[in-house]
Amino acid sequence: MRYVSVAAISAIVLACGSGDPTAPGGTTPVASLTLAFATDTLLVGQQLQAEVVVRDAGGAELLDRPVTWAASDSTRVSISAGGRVIGKHSGAVTLTASSGNASATLTLVIRALHFTRVFAGDQASCGIEASGVLWCWGSVPASGYGKGSADRIASPVPRPAALGHRFTDVALASAFACGVEVNGSVSCWGDNPSGQLGDGTRTAHYSPATVSGLPPVSAITTGYNHACALALDGRVFCWGGNYNGQLGDATRIDRASPAPVPGLAGVSALDATGGRTCAIAAAGALCWGDDSFGGLGHDTTYNRASPVLAAAAMTIAPSWSGITATAYHTCALTGGSAYCWGGFDVGLSDGIYDFAVQVPELQAPGHQFIRMADGDYMNCGLQSDGSVWCWLFGRAPLRFPSTHTLVDVSADFVSVCALDNDGAASCWDARGALLGAANASYPVIGAPPLVQIARGGNTTAVSCGMTAAGAIWCWGGTIA
Repeated sequence: MRYVSVAAISAIVLACGSGDPTAPGGTTPVASLTLAFATDTLLVGQQLQAEVVVRDAGGAELLDRPVTWAASDSTRVSISAGGRVIGKHSGAVTLTASSGNASATLTLVIRALHFTRVFAGDQASCGIEASGVLWCWGSVPASGYGKGSADRIASPVPRPAALGHRFTDVALASAFACGVEVNGSVSCWGDNPSGQLGDGTRTAHYSPATVSGLPPVSAITTGYNHACALALDGRVFCWGGNYNGQLGDATRIDRASPAPVPGLAGVSALDATGGRTCAIAAAGALCWGDDSFGGLGHDTTYNRASPVLAAAAMTIAPSWSGITATAYHTCALTGGSAYCWGGFDVGLSDGIYDFAVQVPELQAPGHQFIRMADGDYMNCGLQSDGSVWCWLFGRAPLRFPSTHTLVDVSADFVSVCALDNDGAASCWDARGALLGAANASYPVIGAPPLVQIARGGNTTAVSCGMTAAGAIWCWGGTIA
């Protein structure tokens, strides 16, 4: 094996003593052994390949010599005969490689991630640690990680993203991402054909850059090619693509810099989807932009370039809480009851949508939710008892299969991820289960304890989570 230097920690121990250090498999004595890893930190559930080089006294590499391995604590790692290490439990462990009379040791730190929030985009997911560090996983463009490259790789375990930045909130679109930094500013990165990075240009950049012209921000959301931020003072600012009027500025002209949504104040919740944006304001539940499936809730299917009230919602209740927007429908909570309006796929994959619910309609009767998470084809709600329930339109809710108390939930068009009170994330093919497939959820391996979780949109292959420190981790298809 050739030695690879990638800012690795290495150790070389020369053979000593008067004995014959000839190793099995050859007649030339082993004089030294070099051991290196690409990093000195390994996540729980992650794998790391050791780089080992055995040499004779003249420095020639001995390719045929067997290497034996030992770990100071086998409960923290497992290591194969070929030098592949898998993290099992947090803590430091010393690994020793030996060949003949030569040996080398290195210490690895095994670390478990603990997220405070999790997020998902179309092809990747991310999580934020308590420190604000972002981690991502899945199958996403490099813009999803903000590491200066548009290349794409797949990673089933979380990888650090947007290095040097600390976030409290993140929104992942299919080809760009935005995050709220710990100081209340917003940074975006990725593709930029419609000005969705908010930097006044249409030039792509794959490292986070500050969006100018915003007051302190508490939350961020993204659609297909636009972004909107919720300011601490309750105003909403939007930028990017505006073909459907999703910026809410009474035009359909793209905007490469943020501008406030006129007449919108006292906003407490905000969400965006492909070409639509929705908010909970003092006036009630409002949406603007694409209304192809009735998601604006004003009993028509005409796009609107300014916020319109989901008028029928006000006849149901005077006040509403968290709102969620998907490609086809919108949902909001009032008094714990979930109401949705817009187009729904009944879950039979027949391409037929129900357009009869262009005004709010009660979902999951008898259930009281504290937050909603909706995919294009299903809806989910988190109850105060720590249970999550999901349903297809017109069908009875099914409980997320978990024995733990759940604290957060996020859904995309076919699946849902949940976060338990230990910060562990698990994901579930909810739509499949609702249609009679195997009902099981699967833990996210290698992720730290999280505080919030999210799933992606209608082309999603990823999920994300955020730790209490604000670091984001994602899984699915990932970039370097």
